Amino acid sequence: TKADNILTKDVKQILALAKKTGKIKLILSAERRMALFEFYSGKGNAAVKRCIKILKEWPTLHVHEIASVYNNIADIYTNKSEFKKAFHYYNLALSVKKQFGDRYGIALTYNKMGVAYWKQGNFSEALKNYFLSVKISEDINDLYNLGWTQNNIGVISAHQAKYKDALVHIKISLKIRKNIADWKGVCASYTNLGFVYVHLKN
Repeated sequence: TKADNILTKDVKQILALAKKTGKIKLILSAERRMALFEFYSGKGNAAVKRCIKILKEWPTLHVHEIASVYNNIADIYTNKSEFKKAFHYYNLALSVKKQFGDRYGIALTYNKMGVAYWKQGNFSEALKNYFLSVKISEDINDLYNLGWTQNNIGVISAHQAKYKDALVHIKISLKIRKNIADWKGVCASYTNLGFVYVHLKN
């Protein structure tokens, strides 16, 4: 569409301007934005290629940035339902984050792996990863990830027809999200509560 063409042009201009500065952080940010744009435009393969190109062209990237790119690649593969590849890159990200003690990153990656297992239909592995994420998030007081993960646990519990458990976890997520003013998350939690109450015929 015309709007897509304009947006493509804008993203390319941002990337070109970033390259002119020669600043690695700006270029990396622009490249990752371009990869996300390609992904959301239905060009998943191009997005993965761009992420791999980032890793090859910038071997001196900080380890946290490398792990983030690994997670980006894994997210793309998860959305393409190519789970074997997704877990490969999630595990690479997890390995880097564990090596450098990035507990925020570890909790986030466990949550993402939970989402991948959920989409794969493997609820037991999804819950295992979600609870690992919850434990770390509680330890480090990462309330944003904690609210997100508790909500995900609630949704899986609902899919397993464990509606009382679902209500417990979704209500926990709702309380957390209200406290940190995560209004988009609050909307999601209310929607999921509605889904559970429908099944409870309430």
